[in-house]
Amino acid sequence: MPEHGVVFQEQVISDGPSGVTLTIWKAANGEGRIRLSGDFPFGNRDFQFDAGGRLVGRGTATGGSCPATLRVV
Repeated sequence: MPEHGVVFQEQVISDGPSGVTLTIWKAANGEGRIRLSGDFPFGNRDFQFDAGGRLVGRGTATGGSCPATLRVV
């Protein structure tokens, strides 16, 4: 879940055969995040976007709801 703002939009798409889940959040401040989760060798993948839709960070989430490493791109 995004760290800033209240989530007011969320979409979850799960593919049973592959075990991959795509989760898309949009926070009240306009920021967004996409998470690819599943049985990946180095953890789930997070992509963070600003209110204008530009990629501002990406990282690997190893558990919980926050990325372990989120770096500016």
